[in-house]
Amino acid sequence: MSDDADVIIVGAGLTGLVAAAELTAAGKKTIIVEQEPEQSLGGQAFWSLGGIFLVDSPEQRRMRIRDSYELALEDWLGTAAFDRTEDLWPRRWAEAYLGFAAGEKRSWLMQRGLKFFPVVGWAERGGGNAVGHGNSVPRFHITWGTGPGVLEPFVQRVREAEKRGLIRFKFRHRVNELTRTGSVVNGVRGDLLAASDAERGRKSSREITGDFELKAQAVIVASGGIGANHQLVRENWPKRMGAPPKRMITGVPDHVDGRMLAIVEAAGGRLINRDRMWHYVEGVRNWAPIWTDHAIRILPGPSSLWLDARGKRLPVPLYPGFDTLATLSHIKPLAANSPLYAVADDIVNAAKGPDPLEAVRTVLGDYTNRFHASGTLAHEEDDDEVLLHASPNLTIYHITLSPGLQYPPHNHLMDALIGIYKGSETNFIYPVAGSELDVPERQDIAAPAVVHMASNTVHAVANTGGARSGALHVYLGDLTRTHRQLWSPDSNHAEPFDNDRYLAGARPIQQSGHE
Repeated sequence: MSDDADVIIVGAGLTGLVAAAELTAAGKKTIIVEQEPEQSLGGQAFWSLGGIFLVDSPEQRRMRIRDSYELALEDWLGTAAFDRTEDLWPRRWAEAYLGFAAGEKRSWLMQRGLKFFPVVGWAERGGGNAVGHGNSVPRFHITWGTGPGVLEPFVQRVREAEKRGLIRFKFRHRVNELTRTGSVVNGVRGDLLAASDAERGRKSSREITGDFELKAQAVIVASGGIGANHQLVRENWPKRMGAPPKRMITGVPDHVDGRMLAIVEAAGGRLINRDRMWHYVEGVRNWAPIWTDHAIRILPGPSSLWLDARGKRLPVPLYPGFDTLATLSHIKPLAANSPLYAVADDIVNAAKGPDPLEAVRTVLGDYTNRFHASGTLAHEEDDDEVLLHASPNLTIYHITLSPGLQYPPHNHLMDALIGIYKGSETNFIYPVAGSELDVPERQDIAAPAVVHMASNTVHAVANTGGARSGALHVYLGDLTRTHRQLWSPDSNHAEPFDNDRYLAGARPIQQSGHE
């Protein structure tokens, strides 16, 4: 079977259009297949604010914002961490992209017709410094015309290439399979969907009227994310953030369904970091919805006031536009009447004194005894970990352990106080010989008890009882941002701590602490 084109692109969103424009500029014949009707050309980018990430731009310099590739890389590494074995290529991509953003990206875009609003915004600024999560300086350049303004030059180029016979659009073509010859992906196969007059962004029909198959030398998948597929979001929800919310609203149209992820994987593609997803907390239902559960995001104005479910101000820096995922972790897990809010407030206040360790120990002991007397878990949801507070000087978790499981050895690199109020915990305290662990000492602790662990402690924790245990964990530092270590049960060697690997490393209890 002869090729239908040089390249097939799956998806007619911004990424697909940019790829098509570049391919046709090089003289390559291209087919774009898209499950939506033609009126949705451009995909979800049409609905965006049109923010462009640039480094050391004339707009920044005009506002006396000092930026550089080196500072942007430091910010990116502080946010992404790149602490997993599969992060080699993501890190290399980040380094290359930052070079592009600090170099030719602005001129490249302006040559194609984009223009920028002169005031640079400060998105996802973290704590406002050059350490840890977030942009330490403003880098959010808004395009004149917002999302449609970003799309327009690329739509124009692709339409011109279409007139020259270099591009063919195949709307209402839904891909179900990437086809291969040997190990080479060189085609697509799928369903023809019924014609649809649905307006841009509205849900279109999925009625099947036939099938199709196309061949090419190469296939590019540019199919978008998973934001409108709440089931897929829940399946990939990061364990470090507990259970996913029971109710979600959606900032993208229904067609952002993530279908192509499983299709790519079935063809031999390797999917990584599925749990590293992004969700905005400052969303409300659109009063005039276009798509299912249509949400709009509130952009904070100057001196805006943000409150949680109890009417209390969000703590620094958990404001919209600062540290989105940390804000989500802060507000998500608890009902408005949860007793754990008072715990966090009282411990935070105690830690402000001249002797935070002893002051926190006193408050923690009081709540440990009080919760123990109730005989129930303070938080009954299926969350192993609930982050109650995180700041540079203090981190508070509510942690439950499932019976019969032991978690991998790890350190904290800061003082820790553990208030066990229900059930029991077993700690295996490890001497460290070089980078390897020696035979541990076993400590069985029954509720109610408050245990202090010094900053150099390496331990593995287990639940030796017959029911879920409950405990309050207080760390005198920012545990969520500290670069600490985890010891693999298989290799007994230290590696960078990753909470998902930690939770996934739970094994049946071993009496010695070793397997």
